[in-house]
Amino acid sequence: MKYQAIVTVGFDAEDIYAERNHRQALAAKLDLLKTEYPDASLTIKVRRPRVKPRASAPAKLGEGVEIIRARYVA
Repeated sequence: MKYQAIVTVGFDAEDIYAERNHRQALAAKLDLLKTEYPDASLTIKVRRPRVKPRASAPAKLGEGVEIIRARYVA
């Protein structure tokens, strides 16, 4: 069986130079992982704060009734 491990590191950077410093530090740590796991990779994404709060959970409709959401991808 195949597994995937995800490690999440959050950081603040004032500008692209600070982001680059964080990226280089994380890449150096990734090199240590690559000795044991050669397919390890690094992906950095920009996280913007939410404009609106998250929607609340849907109300329960009744005993034995369940809301199921499905997303079909072609």
